[in-house]
Amino acid sequence: MEQLALLPVEREKEEIIEYVLKDWIEPYYSMKLKSGGYSPKVTSTISDMPSSPNNSFRSSTEDLVIKNLTAKEWIIYFHSKLNNLPEQLQQIIEKKYLCRGSDGKYPLDQKVYLDLHLSRTVYYIRRKQALYWLGLALKGDGENFEATH
Repeated sequence: MEQLALLPVEREKEEIIEYVLKDWIEPYYSMKLKSGGYSPKVTSTISDMPSSPNNSFRSSTEDLVIKNLTAKEWIIYFHSKLNNLPEQLQQIIEKKYLCRGSDGKYPLDQKVYLDLHLSRTVYYIRRKQALYWLGLALKGDGENFEATH
């Protein structure tokens, strides 16, 4: 009977872990790239045609800066929540999900737990904890961040 009571809690944990992986970890690399330096288009163009149907001003450089700023804010927000986790859980997420090899792939779990001097079992338990706690932190007011950006 007690085991049945745990099922909804475990399901909720899995949903939060799935949320953090899908909505935060997966787009992390592209957001990091977007938040980096940008090269504005400096070639001027002359045309007798309006740039838009209502002749309003539109700057591709301005658009790029806005996207860059939004990505930087996203990265800063993500790291502010990650930095609230205990150090070992931060290290697990950073080494496993935030660093990619030269081939663009995430490192193998074995490399991560050996680098952190953890046993395999402890690593998998802590990795799940890290994702869950990060998910709770991001979901707490992260929905507000996503809605405004």
